[in-house]
Amino acid sequence: FSKLKRSLTDQKLWEALAEVAVSKSPSFDSHFLANCVLGFSKVRFLLGDQSLWEALSKTAGCLSTWSPQHVANCVNGFSKVNALRNDAALWEKLSEVAVSLVEQMSPQHLSNSVNGLSKIWFLLENEKLWEAVANSATIMTRQMNFIDLATCGNGFSKVLLLSDHQDLWGALAKAVVPALESMPPRGIANCVSGFSKVGLLYSNGNLWYSLSEATLSTLRQMSPRGISESVLGFSRASCFAEYEVLWESMAQCSISMLQSGQEVDIVDVVSCVMGFSNAYFLQSHPPLWEALAQATVEMAPVMRPQDLSNCARSFCRNRFLEDDEVLWTTLAEASLSLVGQMEPHSLANCVNSFSKIPLLSVNEDLWDALSSATHSTLSQVNSRDIAQLVGGYSRVILLLDNVALWRSLANSVFSTADEMHPKDFVVCVDGFSRVHLLWGNQRLWKALANAAISVLEHMSP
Repeated sequence: FSKLKRSLTDQKLWEALAEVAVSKSPSFDSHFLANCVLGFSKVRFLLGDQSLWEALSKTAGCLSTWSPQHVANCVNGFSKVNALRNDAALWEKLSEVAVSLVEQMSPQHLSNSVNGLSKIWFLLENEKLWEAVANSATIMTRQMNFIDLATCGNGFSKVLLLSDHQDLWGALAKAVVPALESMPPRGIANCVSGFSKVGLLYSNGNLWYSLSEATLSTLRQMSPRGISESVLGFSRASCFAEYEVLWESMAQCSISMLQSGQEVDIVDVVSCVMGFSNAYFLQSHPPLWEALAQATVEMAPVMRPQDLSNCARSFCRNRFLEDDEVLWTTLAEASLSLVGQMEPHSLANCVNSFSKIPLLSVNEDLWDALSSATHSTLSQVNSRDIAQLVGGYSRVILLLDNVALWRSLANSVFSTADEMHPKDFVVCVDGFSRVHLLWGNQRLWKALANAAISVLEHMSP
């Protein structure tokens, strides 16, 4: 039934099946369990059914006999259930079984396992797991079809432990190039997205040329998610940052997507805003930025803090939008309602971005809210966030005499000055130097001067 689209919305059918599955689950073997997990995971309104997933995960924890296919299907299905992504016992069991059976898996089951396991954040540091899975995938790439290759590329790219695994990425890149001819648009976008997160592939001209040609030929058939993943992916691959034909095509498709009236997810709008902001020759492309700004204004009230800060950071790079009162007023209002939920990095992003927009410089409510929130998050910030806060607040005339704020920022620098990147260090020195009430703070300037001695040799001219 999960393979029939018209059945997926039949609530009465699925509730009846789920009820039976819960009662029968204690007697399931791995075959019955895998079929149920995989099938139920395709039914959206069941993903929040607590009793169903508790019963199925409990059964998984009790099983001692598995086949490669069954563990792969369980990994893939369980990974779609948000409530189970933090279940350490379940994922420890499934990852151990996957490691023991990975050499017997088919390419499809291996790629399904990579897809599922890469969604579980606390497994991303499991060296034993990823070494075993990566070694098997490296050997198996020649047998993989285009779906398996795209799935593996996207999944492995989330695992930082594997970012310098040359054998794995070399084998995947070599296998993907000839497979692109038969790959559907979604798979091509997946490959662009995945490979763009792997720094050691940026110099692989043949791979990126092939991906760009495949993208150009399929862009008009891509879904909004495919278009946005391609935009964000190519923006990471610096070797293609100036390929005008590709970027102009992606711009036109994005405009059509945003103006077509079709439903576009917030994630896709934010990805396009972030990606296009890195293509410098598109900065003066009014139709593109007007369409992106309008879509952002419409979605701002329901954005997450991270989405909002990413949009603010990207839009502030574009001088064409500097005076767009509707855009910036909307983003400022949205940030007022989200400021209490912002993580330190998102907050620092917003401060730095909003401070570059002249029409927001006199918005007292905005700066009061941001500066108040900063006091409560300073103990959690890293050196990059500190630099963004110092640089941002130093541009806001309203705050230059806020003694409590600047004392807190100065105190936070004492513990981070020595470990700062040269660029961040310079931003701090420049920012603090604009604040008159800090000119007599000998402790601050002595700390910065001492740090400068070790940082100077790494600075650009």
